[in-house]
Amino acid sequence: MEGEGELNDINRIIQILKERKTQKFAMATVIKVEGSAYRREGAKMLIDENGTTFGMISGGCLEEDLTHHAKEVLETKQSKIVTYDMKSENDLGWGQGAGCNGIIYVYIEETGWDSVWEKINQKLKSGQHVISFLQLKQKERVYISDDSEFLHCPENADKSLISYVNTFMSLGNKTVINKVEDNGKIVMELYQPKEKLYVFGAGIDVEPVVELAAKLDFSIIIIDPRSQRCKPENFPTADKHIVEHPHVFLQQNEILQNNFVLIMTHNFQWDQAVLKHFVKKSVHYLGILGPRKRTARLLDPEPIPDWVHSPVGMDIFAEGSEEIAVSICAELIKKRKSIHK
Repeated sequence: MEGEGELNDINRIIQILKERKTQKFAMATVIKVEGSAYRREGAKMLIDENGTTFGMISGGCLEEDLTHHAKEVLETKQSKIVTYDMKSENDLGWGQGAGCNGIIYVYIEETGWDSVWEKINQKLKSGQHVISFLQLKQKERVYISDDSEFLHCPENADKSLISYVNTFMSLGNKTVINKVEDNGKIVMELYQPKEKLYVFGAGIDVEPVVELAAKLDFSIIIIDPRSQRCKPENFPTADKHIVEHPHVFLQQNEILQNNFVLIMTHNFQWDQAVLKHFVKKSVHYLGILGPRKRTARLLDPEPIPDWVHSPVGMDIFAEGSEEIAVSICAELIKKRKSIHK
């Protein structure tokens, strides 16, 4: 097995397909990189019939050429692999000033919203994972969920691929893996659900945090007892708006260890209840707004655990809610990347 990947773009791809259910697209996926490149295996983008692109798989140097290949794929309905040699420095190559030094293999296929994407979407929204097995020889994809359910399996597909589900899941990352089988090379991709970000507090300063975190593919749940603040009008990109006191919510709901939590209520008692709850039960990320001295008072006489982010956000000398939102989301990204290394 080989290949080292990055976050795949599957959730954004699904959103675009769902919003444009009647359209056909060419989907381009980076399936292999030799050397260095702007993005790694698993990066995806969509190109519609008018040549409009959604997403990027390079720094902008490949996208224009990919639109021409996408047009061919949509016209012929035949998938293809395009190779870009970024090592070349002459005018005939793809490396002119691009800063890359690798060879990129891109698989382009026709796609559009259908029952298969609906099944994949449902699995991801329920918190499950989906593995895509792309058989390059047959130019077919097999989709299997992490509970070993076939979501799509063409007649000529190799059903024995199900035996690789547990092995692939055990890697614990979103890597694309190239594996040589008797029937040719297979590209395996792990489609992961969005990480859940629980935000306790619905103040005005939370709005830019939620807006930016949603763009970074977090699924956001806001908890605040103030109905005039905790509503879709103030947080249109949040997935859930729960009007409830924090301690009541925590008594009635379990937040799993693999989730992210932000405490931003500005209320001492509410912050204290949430903080003390999660200090006893750790999560992937726990950040609390405010000076470290205040956090110490919240936990007194117990010390602040090293893994608690206090004050919240990366130290970029941020001022104002917008800059603070950037610092918080930067820290969220850093933590997420460290988990999926």
